[in-house]
Amino acid sequence: MLVLEIKGHSLHGVERSGCGLASFRFVPRNLAAPSMATAGAAAVLVGSFLPWLRSGSRGRSSYELYGLVGRLGFAESALARRGVSVWPLVPVLVVAVAVAAWWGRRWLSAGLGVGAGVYVATICVLGWRAPLPASAGVAVSFAGAIVLVGAAGAHAWARPA
Repeated sequence: MLVLEIKGHSLHGVERSGCGLASFRFVPRNLAAPSMATAGAAAVLVGSFLPWLRSGSRGRSSYELYGLVGRLGFAESALARRGVSVWPLVPVLVVAVAVAAWWGRRWLSAGLGVGAGVYVATICVLGWRAPLPASAGVAVSFAGAIVLVGAAGAHAWARPA
């Protein structure tokens, strides 16, 4: 967390190193969890746009596969189809994790991080179990999901600033 002190008043941002407004400096405090959340969110986002499965002569991203789930046959159960149906909300969810982490909302970030990480990892496992060959996007998204869960744990056990 970053702290801002202006003439005896503490706000989030920077720490006072002398008197006057010109003598402030940034002091990092517990940047590990927000950095991990940002890295995990970035990996999930990048991975979701990379090719996930090969269909025909080209790779298809997770968003291209979203509409083909029923026809490709790797989400046979109603629960799996329902779970895949909210996949387009993943970018919003992972960005919310990173934003909550940087804003110091550690429990919100931890809860969203666990939810997003478990959800993305589950969809990645469905991608690996698909009858088509998996591509790099699945692995990158899965790695991002693991980092998101790690960031959630770091946030949950971090001392408040």
